[in-house]
Amino acid sequence: MTEHRGSPRGNPARQPGFCLVVELLDRLRLDASWNVPYRQQRGRVALTSPRDTCAIDFGASEGIDEGTLFLMDTTRNGGQAWLAHTGLGRRAMLQASASLAFAASVGSVSLASAQSNSDAVPMVITDPARVPAAFKESPELASQVSAGKLPAVADRVGKDPLVIQPTRDIGRYGGTWRAGFTGPADNQNIQRLCHDHLLYWDATVTKVIPNVAKAWEISDGGKTITFTLRRGMKWSNGDPFTADDIMFWFEDMYGNDELNPSKAAWMAINGKQGIVEKIDEVTVAFKFESPYYGFIEEVACLGAGGHFTNGAVAMGIYAPSKYLKQFHPKYTSAEEVDKKAKEAKFDNWVLFFKNRNNANLNTELPVVTAWRVT
Repeated sequence: MTEHRGSPRGNPARQPGFCLVVELLDRLRLDASWNVPYRQQRGRVALTSPRDTCAIDFGASEGIDEGTLFLMDTTRNGGQAWLAHTGLGRRAMLQASASLAFAASVGSVSLASAQSNSDAVPMVITDPARVPAAFKESPELASQVSAGKLPAVADRVGKDPLVIQPTRDIGRYGGTWRAGFTGPADNQNIQRLCHDHLLYWDATVTKVIPNVAKAWEISDGGKTITFTLRRGMKWSNGDPFTADDIMFWFEDMYGNDELNPSKAAWMAINGKQGIVEKIDEVTVAFKFESPYYGFIEEVACLGAGGHFTNGAVAMGIYAPSKYLKQFHPKYTSAEEVDKKAKEAKFDNWVLFFKNRNNANLNTELPVVTAWRVT
């Protein structure tokens, strides 16, 4: 352990946040030897917890490799002091970032206690025998069913629903939940409530679990990853959620050089981009030229993310194809799309399309999250 002499807090091991670092390193079986960063960090991605006097960041500094874990003192007057750093491999970095996101959200619940006590965190039910045969709904939704404004809950829920066992109970219906959001620019606050990745980490951050996708299978020596979607799943406007929504993203958004001139690193292995093939309405296969076992972790993390988080930059692995086709020149005439863009005060169709696929700005955009902006 190397102490940062410029830190007013002294030995970082005495700081509350450092306990999380030690626990994290121990669980990931990482070397807990730290070095003092000697130059100002640049281009970092921060994951911080306001409940601790320390925060942990991932990124790169001048002279320090990308994928470095930093321990930061957040109590320093007039700024933040970097206390120590250690290097992480790509897979460990993905798991560590998910760990810190979980830790920041639960506050006083430690990673170790979450692993040993399933009641401390919500759990996704993956055993079909434990999925309820009948479903309940809030009084507000029940009244809309009675008024004929909504179908019965049995007709709204698909054949393969995502079922989550809550921490204690399902809570009380009604009331107002007030949160300190500052507006559309404060998008990360609502994104923390809207995890719509195909896969996600369990609450103990020890394994990847189903989320939007029901299941996955790795085959062909790690070169093919096949995802099975949930039968009967729908977008918030009632449109079916199918493999076509993934293919629309891959072929018409990711594959469109105007929308995505630069391709994502997580969609490639050994410098070769992967492809996506539709198997049937609920099955798609991501195929790569080399084994890519780490693709599962990539899909579960922020880089690949989901539609709500990354739709604004034409990423997110899937998109509401039926809705967005009206803004795409492949499906609607270029003249009409350009006219719509100009009427909306956008310079071109690309900027207009990304705006229409931004869940923070477009209240008409279909989503698959539990929450949406209205």
